Amino acid sequence: MKYTITARILTLSVLCAVPALAETIEGSVEFHGPAPAVQIHGNRLKGVWVRIVKGAPEQPGSADHTVAVKQTGCMYEPHLAAMQAGNRLTIESADPVLHNVHAFAGGMTLFNRAMPGPGVISFDKGTAVATGKWEGILRLKCDVHGWMTGFVGVSRNPYFAVSGDDGAFRIENVPPGKYSLAAWHEKFGERVIDVSIQPGRNEQVVFHYGQKLTEAKPH
Repeated sequence: MKYTITARILTLSVLCAVPALAETIEGSVEFHGPAPAVQIHGNRLKGVWVRIVKGAPEQPGSADHTVAVKQTGCMYEPHLAAMQAGNRLTIESADPVLHNVHAFAGGMTLFNRAMPGPGVISFDKGTAVATGKWEGILRLKCDVHGWMTGFVGVSRNPYFAVSGDDGAFRIENVPPGKYSLAAWHEKFGERVIDVSIQPGRNEQVVFHYGQKLTEAKPH
């Protein structure tokens, strides 16, 4: 009897340790043709927001997770950040000059806060970004310094990434299924492709930009 009970406990432990099936979307963003004044290394494009736009259920993000943007040298860093709706967004100024954070969701002002010097402001329960009422591109602008512009991509699911210096991106823990995957760049607009995630196999994708420049419209 003692042996039988031990065997059942071991079997249960093994079953509980098996994770749910989830795979990874890996890829890159390429630019072809004469390179304009954007961040391109070789033919790879930095600063592209890639996310699942169809096929994944909406999931609110946690306010315990903070996405931080910094004003430094009268520039936004990072120039493009990404967050899940429901996360906390903080904006820090390291500059000893007056800035304001004027955030646009499409053509609508989402919030406008003055920053007279170094400090941090936090947008959480009081903003549409945190409560999950907005998704798409949030454009940050300083009305005092017209060249200061930054972007925050707000997704209503956790499946997104921003391409790095080498143009590469990686979206993890994606359940098997069929999805639409979109890439957005501030100058070149949006590209959408369909992907099918198979159990036990990571998906490799490449987005292509180039030639004609188009101004991206916030979604």
